[in-house]
Amino acid sequence: MDRADPFGALFAWVTRDARLLERLPPAEVIRAARLRFMVGLVVYAVAFALSWVSAPLAVALCGLMALYYAFDHASVPAVVEPSHRQSTGRST
Repeated sequence: MDRADPFGALFAWVTRDARLLERLPPAEVIRAARLRFMVGLVVYAVAFALSWVSAPLAVALCGLMALYYAFDHASVPAVVEPSHRQSTGRST
């Protein structure tokens, strides 16, 4: 949990404007990712509190969160601009 706060803050700082990224994802994608990060923080805090009552349940909750985060929810389909296409090395 102590490492999630700085990473969440870094994500918020990087995605606040386009100074560091060439192209920001749409605002709704950024908002959804921030929400998922905050919900994850809350769930891990609940797992920590639950560990004082039932360690197996706390581990199970963390396992469920690991499964949730194993899937990429924040991908943005790449849009290739005509001027940015890379050559395949083949001549046509």
